[in-house]
Amino acid sequence: MSTATREDLRAFLSRAEIDPARLARDPAGRTWLPAELAALAQSEPAAGQDLARFVAAERAMFAEAELAPDPYFVRRVVSRLPCAAPSPAARIGVLALFHALGAVAVYLTAWIVAPADVDGWFDAAHGALDQTLAAPGALWPAQLGPLAVTLTLVAAAFGLLATRLRAAHTRRA
Repeated sequence: MSTATREDLRAFLSRAEIDPARLARDPAGRTWLPAELAALAQSEPAAGQDLARFVAAERAMFAEAELAPDPYFVRRVVSRLPCAAPSPAARIGVLALFHALGAVAVYLTAWIVAPADVDGWFDAAHGALDQTLAAPGALWPAQLGPLAVTLTLVAAAFGLLATRLRAAHTRRA
């Protein structure tokens, strides 16, 4: 006779992380349940129902999580807006703005958490830029501050991104 109880089964199931394919192959738990708990689930109808509910819930959860991403989600949402849909250029601008705000938020968070580290990063970046920009034939003077150089590079990256996205959108249309 098994010494396991329904509470033991429920406790095990609450901690268990079983692959959904394994659950599909063995919903009775013969291969993944400890022997005492598997025997309990087979001998007691109430424990078997607990196991069946667990397997059904886990498989349903994994089925919902494995939905394919919808590439047209944004287009569908924008088409349902009560106002006129923003132009692709406006959407790119909003996207670039929020990426920039995200970068600023990351920088500020890092600066608040570890200001010495962030200052060290800027010192290292500024030193590398000084060496690059002070080389003969450099386009910019080496006296530029690290913030000006960083902002220029970020603006150039966003400009390039916006141009590429606009070109890609124009080709599709």
